This record gives sequence, structure tokens and C-alpha cells, in this order.
Amino acid sequence: MKLRHVLKTLAVAAGALTAATAAQAQDQLRLMIGTPFATMAEIPWIVAREKGWAKEAGLAIEEKRVTGDANAVRSLVAGDTDAAWTGSFSVISVVGKGTDVKAIFSWQPKTDYFVLAQKSAITKTADFADKKVAISAPNSLSEAIVKLTLQAKGFDPAKAKMVAIGGNEKRLQALKTGQVEATILNVNYAEALTSDPNLHTLYVVPEILPDISFAWIIATPKSAKDKAAALQKFTELSLRGARFATENPKETAAIYSKVSPEEDKGVVERSVAWFAKSKGFGTDGGVEMKATAYTVELAMQLDKDQVKIPAEKLWDASFVDAALKKIGKYNK
Repeated sequence: MKLRHVLKTLAVAAGALTAATAAQAQDQLRLMIGTPFATMAEIPWIVAREKGWAKEAGLAIEEKRVTGDANAVRSLVAGDTDAAWTGSFSVISVVGKGTDVKAIFSWQPKTDYFVLAQKSAITKTADFADKKVAISAPNSLSEAIVKLTLQAKGFDPAKAKMVAIGGNEKRLQALKTGQVEATILNVNYAEALTSDPNLHTLYVVPEILPDISFAWIIATPKSAKDKAAALQKFTELSLRGARFATENPKETAAIYSKVSPEEDKGVVERSVAWFAKSKGFGTDGGVEMKATAYTVELAMQLDKDQVKIPAEKLWDASFVDAALKKIGKYNK
């Protein structure tokens, strides 16, 4: 009995040692996300994480959040994180000023923004004159997209009044209560307003500006080198998650609802279905040089101090290239 007890104790100890060794063998990565809470842009990674693929692949990611793209970039440059999720315009801006960061891949290469307005105030583009439009913050991605959309419709955005309100939820409430006449919202917030008889969707931004590069996972040359193994796994898992979400929108919506239970499940299902139908997830990693060059040109239109940057300077495509070599391009 004593020998059996000793053997059992040794077996338990060996198992614990094996588990500890496996945990130590995991590739670690710190990720800073430029939003204070989970968004649908993160779905490719949420799928990979929640389905246990990351654990199986030996990848452990420490996720942290800040409010605003600029803060996410600052965190990366300061060395407080290994990678960051941030809007493309912020990356273009800092690279133009000499900061050495590069895009690695994208969960969501294209924007999912909708421009909504009060029916009583705005029914056509010309009505934006002297109207208040809610954006998140000055010089933010939301402001840039609103201005570019109005420009594309032949309207001078300087004639509208941009009002810094905050995130989607605050902009939604500002529109509903009449604090502003129009705003820009991501698809799930826009979907939440479809039943409001006083509001309507004026523009689906990706239909007007289909070639804008929306947001990227970025890294510094140092973090890309030091965390190459972890970034490679992160890239591949995110591509797999994007493909799963595109092919399985209902299951994906259920997964997302567990992570963000406060969101209406019907709205989540419709929003994920929209992403899947519009091929909004980064199934091939989002390395699109033509779209990147176009986005740089738009950034230059919005900021007179923005310098022209070759698209290739903004990307380190090696991680996506390696992932596609392993899992192939997405052709569905």
C-alpha cells in the first residue's frame, strides 16, 4: 500500500511538472487593443481564443485595453506591449513623423462604419450644412471617415460641425436624444437603431469607400524580432478565426455573445451575418498594398502635414506570407 501511494504521488508530481513545463513552453505575447471593450473587429481572435486554438498552439496572449488609437500606438512605442490593434490612419501618421512601426496583419481590413441621421434633419447630403455630426474625438478615425464619406458624396465636410462625443454608445445616445443630427457608428450599433422610426441610414461607408484600409495589428521591428514565434502563431490563428467566422456566422455570433453578453443577441447575429456576407474579416490577413496606398493618399488630404509614405514601408508582410504558405489562400 505504501509503495502504491508513493508511486501515485510520483505520478501526480510528474504530471504537475509536465504541465508546468508545457506552460513555460508557451509563446507569450502582450497585446494592446485601442478600444476600452471588445468589438466585432476582434472576432477572428475571439474565435481562436474561445475555441481553444491558442492554447492548443501554445500561445498565451496578455490582452490589455486603452481608449484611443494614439494611446495604443504610444504603448507599443514605449515598449509596454509587443503588439497593438489600432486604426490605419494613426499608424500612417506616426510613421510619417519617423516612428518605426509596421502592420503585421488585420482582423478587419475594411471599415464597417454606417452614417446615420435624424430623418427630420438630414435626408440628403446637402442637408449636412451647419448640422452637428458626432465623432469619437478630434483627429480620430471616425472623424476622418465621416469627412472622407462626405467628400466622396460631393460635399465640403468643413460646412458640417464635428462634435467630439466619445465611443459608439455615447454617439448613439447623442443621436437618439437630438444632441446631434448625425453620427457614424459601427455595424452592430447601427443595427441596434434599425427599429427607431426617427432615424435612418444614409451611407454604408464600405460601399462608398471600399478601398480604405481600416485597422491593423502593428509591431515595432524589435518586438517583431523578439516575439517572432508568438506573432506567427497569432497571425495564423487570426486568419483561421476569420475564415471560421465567415463560414459559420451563427456559431460565431454565439461565441461573441458569451464575450459581450450585454449586446442584444439579435443585433449580434445580424451584424456578424453582415460581416460574413460582405467578407469583412481578414481571411487572408489584409495585406493589401493598393488599399494601403489609397489610404495614405486620403490621410494626406485630411492632414496637410502628412507626408507620402510608400505602402511597402507600412507593412511587414512576412508573417502573413508564412501563414498563407502553411494554410493556403482563402478562395471561398
